[in-house]
Amino acid sequence: MDFIRKNKRQVMQSRFVQCHFLNNLINHGVLVKFISGENIQGVLLGFDDYCLLIETEKGQILLYKHGIQSLAGLKNE
Repeated sequence: MDFIRKNKRQVMQSRFVQCHFLNNLINHGVLVKFISGENIQGVLLGFDDYCLLIETEKGQILLYKHGIQSLAGLKNE
């Protein structure tokens, strides 16, 4: 039972870190690197447990998190 409690706690802490990081990037520029090696830049509009919504020069894109290698905020110019 301790194992289950520890795993639940780790999952909640992991979600908190992810939500905190992504909330700080809402309406800011981001660079998304995919597992395939491609990159896109845009503005993070929103997110949920599975997806990110990014506004790019070509319009809005819904990205599934399982295909993302990394996500970084872009410095304001």
